[in-house]
Amino acid sequence: VHRGGYVPESLTGYLAQPHWLYIATFADGASKVGTASASRGRARLDEQGAVRATYIARAADGTAVRVHEDAVTAETGIPQTKHKSSKAGSLTKPLSRERLDGAHADAVEHARAFLQASGLELALDPWDPPAQHAGFFTGDGVFGTYPHPLSRGEHCLTPTAVVGGVALVTVNDDDAPLVVDLDALRGRRIAPADVRSPETMSQQSLF
Repeated sequence: VHRGGYVPESLTGYLAQPHWLYIATFADGASKVGTASASRGRARLDEQGAVRATYIARAADGTAVRVHEDAVTAETGIPQTKHKSSKAGSLTKPLSRERLDGAHADAVEHARAFLQASGLELALDPWDPPAQHAGFFTGDGVFGTYPHPLSRGEHCLTPTAVVGGVALVTVNDDDAPLVVDLDALRGRRIAPADVRSPETMSQQSLF
């Protein structure tokens, strides 16, 4: 859009509203710059799977904010994307709260220092992570992954924490937490039932 591309009529209204520019940091300490409409700011970050985020500027519309997003990436090296598999993988060994706070603060400071001279309306509005994140950041913070594909078969999983589309679950009657990417369930029909998951490595080690 901001590079002269075609704008469908259905998108015009969305782009006309104010937009936020934000810095999001993930469980491995990597950060990205992104944009969100004023009406979906919080939901956008919840969906992203961020564990820290700050709204750093506000633009008049969705076209202008993307110009600034590109400029931040070009001048600071902060990327605009983080692959979904990388987000899920980082949650198997998340950094401590202290290290995440430091990594995020550094990225925010770097981006804001560049934007100071841009004429953009700056902000410093921290995003509050959902309470459902907490389970990933207690204990030793190292988790195995659920080894069975969710796209088929029967699974007995109890979520204890969720970040974006990634959940920390217990399996059957085992209390060892495992990480599973629930995005594998998108577009699939799920039938509730009294079922059991296949054995996991943690269960097998008990025998």
